Amino acid sequence: MSSTFPNPCLVLLFNVVLLSLLPLKTMFSTRTQAEALLQWKSSLSFSPPSLDSWSFSNLNNLCNWTFITCDGATRAVSQIDPSYGNLSGSIAHFNFTSFANLTLFNLNSNNIDGSIPVAIGTLSKLVVLDLSNNSFQRNMRGEIGNLTELQYLSLFNNSLNGTIPFQVSNLQKLSFGVVALEIMMGKHSREAFELSVIYNIVIKQH
Repeated sequence: MSSTFPNPCLVLLFNVVLLSLLPLKTMFSTRTQAEALLQWKSSLSFSPPSLDSWSFSNLNNLCNWTFITCDGATRAVSQIDPSYGNLSGSIAHFNFTSFANLTLFNLNSNNIDGSIPVAIGTLSKLVVLDLSNNSFQRNMRGEIGNLTELQYLSLFNNSLNGTIPFQVSNLQKLSFGVVALEIMMGKHSREAFELSVIYNIVIKQH
């Protein structure tokens, strides 16, 4: 009775090919994120010198870009924090779907206007969302209620209007929430305010 064994050269070749594919996946993910950030930068009406590290010539050095923090294990972007960065424009062209592992998104004290995109609700791992001290307009998106890992939310000092969406009641982990709205209180808004985890909410009622 004879037994057969796989050719050791073929086994070695297979392992080498398999291992070589692993970093390619990470590099592709990192490259996709870098390209998404560059696309957003190009859409801004003003990008300050502090964003000079965001460039195609520096594409493979994403984790050393200003305002960017990467996860140590995966090298994927985990935090985007250009707060007080003097950015002007909107986040209409920000590709949220490229940042599935993002835990912090902080645009505090910039010159960001326009509406809050629906796609912000895809950031399922987000813990901190700070859009305060900008010029965001229109309604507070109900999709923010999809951010169930959120612990800190600030939309203070914007130009939002309408009612606070009832989906905010999904944010059971929220320990700090500040929302400034010119608001006509509706039923769902009242229900949202009954959440004990949300406090220090500033309302300007008509």
